[in-house]
Formats: sequence, structure tokens, C-alpha cells
Amino acid sequence: MAGSCDSVVKLLGPYVDDELAGADRAVIDEHLHGCKDCQGRLADLQATHAAMGAYFTAQAEAANFAGFTQRVMAQVRKEPLPMGQRFKLWWAEVMAYHSTAIYSAFGAAAVATAAAVFVMQPTPVDNHLVVHGMSVADPHFEPVVMHTDDGESVIMMVEHEDVDDDGDGIPDAKQNTQKPAAAEPPHGGNL
Repeated sequence: MAGSCDSVVKLLGPYVDDELAGADRAVIDEHLHGCKDCQGRLADLQATHAAMGAYFTAQAEAANFAGFTQRVMAQVRKEPLPMGQRFKLWWAEVMAYHSTAIYSAFGAAAVATAAAVFVMQPTPVDNHLVVHGMSVADPHFEPVVMHTDDGESVIMMVEHEDVDDDGDGIPDAKQNTQKPAAAEPPHGGNL
């Protein structure tokens, strides 16, 4: 007798359904020739298989499928989708058919924005000055040198009206009250 009853019983279901490969089927056939208990189990399985097949066939033949679709559709309620789901569905459809145009438009807009920012950006002007004071021999004048951040310089002479020449702590009156002619403004750099 080929195979044990335990290993054969596990394969009787697939044997009845004709799902076993040739080698397994041959082992079951050989075992069934010499084992009366397994022959009885096979007969029970075949009878159950036939009874269930007859039952389901009868149920399927008795079912009335006329108007089935209409009955199902009548029970389906029509509810509008929430706004979020409608937008999601709309966006999916738009992207399915027009994604190339949308990406192209976004790309063109990004390039145009970058170009506009680059071209229309004003030149930054930094009015930060570095001022250095110097003294000269004449106490009535003091040169002031101003350097800009871009390396340009402006030199101005500042006149002091009240200067103490004699060192007594009281400013001396000026002998010459005439002011020099207006000079041209200094040049030599941008502020």
C-alpha cells in the first residue's frame, strides 16, 4: 500500500476536484486500491461534492435575474461628492489630459518671473560712508575725507568760523568778514 492514510486523506479533496498532478494522483490511486477506509472517505467526498453541485445549480436556475441591474441601481442613492473629493477628481482629470500644457505654463511663468526679478532689480545703493578727519596747519580749515564702499573718495574743506587763535578760550573775531566766492561742489565720486 503506497503512502500513509494521513497523507492520502489530506489530498482526497484535490483528487475529487481533479486538481492533482500526475505523480500525486498515481500515489493516491495506488493507495486507494489497497485501503478500504480511504475508499469509503473518497465515496463520502464524491457524494458531498455531487450534492453541493446539485444544490447550487438549482439555486442558480431558480434565481430571477430579470431587472437585476435596475433593482440595484434603484437602491443606489445619488449623493453629491464633498468639495474636496470633487476638486481631487477634477484635478486628476485635468492632469490626465493637460499635464504637459500645465507644466509648460508653470515653467514659462517661473522663467518669466526670474527674468523680471533679474532685469528689473534696482542696483543696490549703499550710502554707508567711512569718514576720516585730518588736521591742517590753518586752524580755520579742516579737511574731511569720505570714502564710499566702492572705493571712491570725497574730500571737503570745512571752515570753522569761531577759532581761538591766541589760546585764551575765547574765539577771536575774524578780521576778514568777507566770505570767499562760492566754489563748485566737489566731484570725484558717487554717493
